[in-house]
Formats: sequence, structure tokens, C-alpha cells
Amino acid sequence: MTTPRRSLPAPARRGLLAQLLFGKPVVAAAEKHRYHCGVCRVTYGPVGSKGELYALRTWHRGDKHGGGTPDGEKIISPPPPPPFAKLRAAGAMFKRTFVAVGIVCMVIIVIVGW
Repeated sequence: MTTPRRSLPAPARRGLLAQLLFGKPVVAAAEKHRYHCGVCRVTYGPVGSKGELYALRTWHRGDKHGGGTPDGEKIISPPPPPPFAKLRAAGAMFKRTFVAVGIVCMVIIVIVGW
């Protein structure tokens, strides 16, 4: 018996005010992996997941090399993102929120009459 596949959640939707303040939701780019065979000197890919990559590698080993591991094969994965990439992507959101809070504070000060 197989279990049903789970689908990825849809990107978050925001209302008009949230879009003005926070901008569009930040979506991470999909990873792209590649498989390189040193004997055949061929590179397969890009594929979106490591599972697909391992299936491709297994197929290549069985089809071209009789199931053996060829010399010089390697899996090429994308480099990890910089440590503060998510914060940098959200920088515009922080600026807009800061300006909006400042405007609200100025309106309150004007109304109260300090």
C-alpha cells in the first residue's frame, strides 16, 4: 500500500495593506543538482531533488557501467546560501514597516498635541 504524496504549500497570499507594507513574499529558489560521470565525461541534470539525482545516478551506473561505480563520478550540488540572505531579502519589508510606524507615531503626536 502506498502513502499519498504531500504537495508543497502554496505561497502565502497577502492583502493589499500587507503587500504595501511588507512587499511580495520571499520565495527561496529551488535547488539544482547535477551528476557528472568522469569515465563517460557526461553531466546529467539539473534536477530539483537529491532523490531524483540518486535515481539518475543509479540508472546511469546500471545502463552504462553494469552497476559498478565509475571512477571520477561526482554529484554537483549548489553552494549553500549566504548566512544573512533571508534577512537581506526582507530588508525592504523592514524599511517599509519602520516608515509606517514612524508615520503612525507622528499622527498620534499631532493629534495629542505634544
